[in-house]
Amino acid sequence: MKRTFFKIISLGMALCFLCSLLSACKKDGEADGGEGSLKTVVFPTSYYDYFGYEASEDKDAIEELGEEYYSKVSVKSGTLVIEGTEAQLRKLIGRNNYHISEVTNQFMGAGDGYSVTETTDYTSVEFVLDENIADDVVNSTVESILMYLAMNQLLQGAGEDWSVEVIFTNAQTGENMLTANIPADDLNMGQGGTASAED
Repeated sequence: MKRTFFKIISLGMALCFLCSLLSACKKDGEADGGEGSLKTVVFPTSYYDYFGYEASEDKDAIEELGEEYYSKVSVKSGTLVIEGTEAQLRKLIGRNNYHISEVTNQFMGAGDGYSVTETTDYTSVEFVLDENIADDVVNSTVESILMYLAMNQLLQGAGEDWSVEVIFTNAQTGENMLTANIPADDLNMGQGGTASAED
């Protein structure tokens, strides 16, 4: 009777151990596949050259957000390298979308009929404005929105192929004032919301 009892206990313990091994294997498999697998995204030097700041600044900002936003972040030869799960990268995109909405509200509050409309894939944005917009508003809001749109493309894996089509439309007449593509075009914001682009 005692031997049977101990055999049952031993068998039960062996089954528990086997279940724990299978569970660990499943978790490892999930880390190789779906939501838990790590993806690597790179912010290339062309991004930092265009917007005029250093990759190390983004690295510091991401580290301040905490590890729910990334698994590993580093700077290599002027590029930013982020390793994260799909969920972590989505959180970074969500953070950028929040900043886009904040800056868009600031832009729209600067004048009648002003608006910002971007595509869902972050590759194009239209600014509706006129010559009455203050220079400091247009310079800070336009550049910020373009920067966050480019970031979101990079977080989705665009790499060196990132680009944003920028359209400026007159709020009074509806006429196109300028269409440019960054980073190929150097976008210069002038007096009263006028813009020019140079190849």
